[in-house]
Amino acid sequence: MTKKILLIEDDADIATISGELLRSAGLDVLVATSVEKAIAACAETTPDLALVDIRLPGQNGFEFVRRVRADDRFHDMRVAIYTVHEGEAALMAEAEELGVDAYLSKSQTEVLVDSVRRLLATPV
Repeated sequence: MTKKILLIEDDADIATISGELLRSAGLDVLVATSVEKAIAACAETTPDLALVDIRLPGQNGFEFVRRVRADDRFHDMRVAIYTVHEGEAALMAEAEELGVDAYLSKSQTEVLVDSVRRLLATPV
């Protein structure tokens, strides 16, 4: 069964590059450009993993994490922050406090597929 990835990213170039990398690894990728669109996508088909940008229009990525962590329908969904803001202690602390499964850097696309596969292989 193909694993479903929800990529929550408002930058079209990053969404295209990251999405193609994941698709080339045999993963099914859906892109949402805002928290509201991501929540709607989750309600239609629960992804196995959400890759969440922090800086999004309207609500930020942490709001998405709060909402899915509070909803039992998404209990088995992995959530990873996917950001250019790697190494920012305050953001990393908030991500950890919210219970994200990983904090991934957009600048390290060469390890994206391996990181996603590791997350998907880890029991919930």
